Amino acid sequence: MSKSQNKIKEKTPTVKISYPMLYLQAILTIVMLILGVITLFKGTFLPWFELSLGITLLDIALNNALFYKRNGGTILYVIIGLLLVCMSIIAIVGDIFK
Repeated sequence: MSKSQNKIKEKTPTVKISYPMLYLQAILTIVMLILGVITLFKGTFLPWFELSLGITLLDIALNNALFYKRNGGTILYVIIGLLLVCMSIIAIVGDIFK
């Protein structure tokens, strides 16, 4: 190899991908699916389903931005995720003070 090729290899940053966020996304997706099925039979779990869906969307947005470098849908995921989290917290707090 020539010196210029060595310099290019030295300057190229190596990105260390940390997989815990991807594992968290998979776990949250499974939890969301389970809560979705439970919500079909028992409607009182709807706020918990919304909360898991909102957190899953926020994790998907973070993974899109960090790992996949796709920023197009990330803003939409964040907005919908925050909206769902806020709605579910309001519903859960409302049930507590009933």
